Amino acid sequence: MANQFERAYEKLTQFLSPVSAARLDMMRPSRRMPWGGPMNGQDGRQAIVKELLAAVPFAQLVETGTFRGSTTEFLSIASARPVVTVEAVPRNYEYARRRLKRFEDVRVVEGDSRRCLTELALSATELPVLFYLDAHWAEDLPLEGELEIIENSWPKAVVLVDDFEVPDDPGYGFDNYGLGKSLDHGLLDRSAVAAWDRFAPVLPSAEETGALRGCVVIASPEMSAQVQGASLLRRIGTQPLV
Repeated sequence: MANQFERAYEKLTQFLSPVSAARLDMMRPSRRMPWGGPMNGQDGRQAIVKELLAAVPFAQLVETGTFRGSTTEFLSIASARPVVTVEAVPRNYEYARRRLKRFEDVRVVEGDSRRCLTELALSATELPVLFYLDAHWAEDLPLEGELEIIENSWPKAVVLVDDFEVPDDPGYGFDNYGLGKSLDHGLLDRSAVAAWDRFAPVLPSAEETGALRGCVVIASPEMSAQVQGASLLRRIGTQPLV
């Protein structure tokens, strides 16, 4: 019955403007915690981010793929640092903008993640930045473009990619949109950060909570040693795992 209601709700609200639909969404508590909560409801993932935040004095956090802002809210509270988040879908942007307006250090941007990163790069500094990349959802897969901009502009970058393959733990799910559009290490091998060190969760998927989505953490050469010291991550190298 709940699923039938959700389908009917989506059909009705698709004819509304993004602003009107987002206002209705805000009235529905079930919309607040999609995918089980922040970071897919995964306690292990949240612990990884908290450990990185404790170990590295990040000047800023940047998220691509805001969706409804549950992860953004977590990042802001956990870090107590400025957060920029970008969302391409107008309805989700309107929802997140309203949800996050009480957080003074959070800036919600509407549009393409690559354009947002390009604009942020104009004021990039030598200070460390944590990137949480989660803008992959439809036919257009911006990840390679995002990584190229980051590699060109932020010498001290730590990047966490959501929905990414953990090669030796198939219990972690990852996105695969077809030939050349799989979030796996082949994509990283042909990307601008191919030589950066890569890290996977220490926690096995069987012990994780939530949606059991995989991830990879990628560290620029200047940040690799600090990330390697994290107890919740294990280095998996820069070469594809077979």
